[in-house]
Amino acid sequence: MPRLPRSTFPAYGVFQITSRGVERRAVFLDRDDRLAFLAQLWRGVDRYDLVVYVLCLMTNHYHFVVEGHRDLI
Repeated sequence: MPRLPRSTFPAYGVFQITSRGVERRAVFLDRDDRLAFLAQLWRGVDRYDLVVYVLCLMTNHYHFVVEGHRDLI
């Protein structure tokens, strides 16, 4: 059975989000890249009233754990 489209998942709960560069290449080349990524992340966190529990930026990937709230629905 195929997975459900993402739009049918609830907008609340705790989620681990991760991504890695193609062929494990660097996705953050310098401090400015990291700062730009964090700026975008915090905009989303503020906009959707998310809670960030853990955040890890590595050279070629990142991980973070966020929680959304029921009032987003």
